[in-house]
Amino acid sequence: MKRLRHLFRLILVLLAVQGCSVVPHTQRKTLVLTSPSQEMAMGEEAYREVLAKAKLSKNKKWILIVDRVEYQRVPNPYGKGESLF
Repeated sequence: MKRLRHLFRLILVLLAVQGCSVVPHTQRKTLVLTSPSQEMAMGEEAYREVLAKAKLSKNKKWILIVDRVEYQRVPNPYGKGESLF
């Protein structure tokens, strides 16, 4: 019985060590239980849910403010001068 407990603890420790990764921006180690592809899939699903429930604003002033902040904060993955859409 003790051997089984030790084996179980060893497996837990190995899983914890295997799941640890470094967060790029903070350089801190953290336990990650999902793969990057799973995270992307969950994010895309949540994004679709928000779009389905949310009502888009027609207020041009608010839209311009959000666009300005988005342009300053969100990097364009397609390079300078190219459209995101």
